[in-house]
Amino acid sequence: QATPTELLARVGLLNDKLIAAHCIYVTDDDIARIGGSGVTVAHVPKGNATGGAMAPTPKLRRAGARIAVGTDNLTQDMTEAMRWALAVARVQEAAIGDDWQPKDALAMATSNGAAALGLDRVGTLAEGNLADLVVFDFRRAHLTPCLNTLGTLVHDACGRDVEHVFIDGRQVVRDGNPVHADGAAIRRDAQRAAENLWARARAAA
Repeated sequence: QATPTELLARVGLLNDKLIAAHCIYVTDDDIARIGGSGVTVAHVPKGNATGGAMAPTPKLRRAGARIAVGTDNLTQDMTEAMRWALAVARVQEAAIGDDWQPKDALAMATSNGAAALGLDRVGTLAEGNLADLVVFDFRRAHLTPCLNTLGTLVHDACGRDVEHVFIDGRQVVRDGNPVHADGAAIRRDAQRAAENLWARARAAA
């Protein structure tokens, strides 16, 4: 009998190429193995918390694991996911420490994910990197006053505050709306598809 982490280690899959989702139910020995193997943990803080669980991200990070934030299916808002990742870690630490600051949450949502996927020209703003940019509108009332931009972003912003998005220098969102698609039509189609799916599921129950 073995934990999933032990089994992955036995078959040679526990290494720095592995992206392990959630990592909620791990023992201290599992955490040491994960950290020592350079595994990336795909952390879904809001989805886990609303399900009554928390991944032990402070322990995993101290052990050497890379933490990358994801959204899963309960929220598609990466800004909110950053906020939950920071809050969940601070709850476990019962403190606000230097290891869990807004800059750490931002790295989990950007550079850590890029590194996990082997993407060396995205995730940071640097000369030679692709111009992948998200522009937030800090003129919103809930983002004012803004005395610390990064702190305000992580603690108070949300996806609805995104004004522009560029991928490799090409603008794909302008003034909060998709440039190359009909956002209203997509939302209508998604609503219809969801309603039809749930109606079929109820009828089959």
